[in-house]
Amino acid sequence: MSAIIESKTPQPLHPDLMQMLSKLDECRGFAPVQFVDRRCQQIFEYLKSHNLKAAVVSVSGGVDSAVVLSLLVETK
Repeated sequence: MSAIIESKTPQPLHPDLMQMLSKLDECRGFAPVQFVDRRCQQIFEYLKSHNLKAAVVSVSGGVDSAVVLSLLVETK
């Protein structure tokens, strides 16, 4: 017997919650674009300094491995 899993579109966050999260990001000084750029640069420098031309990533389907894979794809 197999289970059918329905995929639902996530509901948008409540406007008050969006505003609170935005303020939190401002207070922390979190800049997502700069974070990604910095991480990609670190990966690039590591690969270059160790004379590596590729990386192997085991993708489990979770968020962590998806983020690592995305960062590697963005690394130039």
